[in-house]
Amino acid sequence: MSTLHAVDDHSLTEEDVAEIHAKSPDTRVLLTCDGGVNSHRGIAAARAPGWTTLAADRHEELAPGSTADITVEPCRIDETYAHTGICGAHVLYQVIEACTRVHWPEKLWEIRLLRGAAPKTIPNPWGGFDADPDANDIEQSILMQLLRTEPHHPVFLRACEGFALVLKAFARVGEIRDVDDLDEGFFGFYLAAPAMNSPRRTGAALEPCFAVFTADGADVMVKGREVGRPSRRAPGDHPGCPARRQRRWLQRRSRAGPGRRLRRRP
Repeated sequence: MSTLHAVDDHSLTEEDVAEIHAKSPDTRVLLTCDGGVNSHRGIAAARAPGWTTLAADRHEELAPGSTADITVEPCRIDETYAHTGICGAHVLYQVIEACTRVHWPEKLWEIRLLRGAAPKTIPNPWGGFDADPDANDIEQSILMQLLRTEPHHPVFLRACEGFALVLKAFARVGEIRDVDDLDEGFFGFYLAAPAMNSPRRTGAALEPCFAVFTADGADVMVKGREVGRPSRRAPGDHPGCPARRQRRWLQRRSRAGPGRRLRRRP
């Protein structure tokens, strides 16, 4: 059984560990995603009861270094990995994929679905995404029907449904026009970063950002995708605000023609 715990920032604290233990007393392994490499007190609290700790991060590792049992960090002090700017979420995916390849090779195709196959909508005859994303019924998609023929864990199924809902929303507003748009830049700058960073900047709760992937019911998942959709000027939304620059970049991209790639302005 796995439990998802959302921290307040990129640090794992002793309070987080206590909350995880309260929710799941049988916890034996702690995996962090996009954080934890410098969370010495939090890691120590997790190791105290005998938990195995794995820190998957992409923030700069500071001296004296990570204290987790296993650290996957493309920006760590002695790292030689070429892609130092890779997202911490993808770092964790690489770990899961590698572990699956060695220990459960028969499940590898299922894990790889999380890399981006699940959210793709059905292409229309003229290429690109369906001209009417709202007409796509995720539950009736071929992929979801195939997944439901196997005894998958409910969390895995909800994750695939959640990805589909989120990307369907992006396609509906024209931010995704073609399968080629689903690249590292999209997931890093358009999906993960805005969803996780904007609530902290506006003072909103972070937990609802994960509801689209973990909620028990489809109605709650749909509500989860509404998080972060700006309806009014947010506090601190000044010309130099990172969130505002992000929205301007999205607007420029939406006006660009198919296949055109934009450079980020400083």
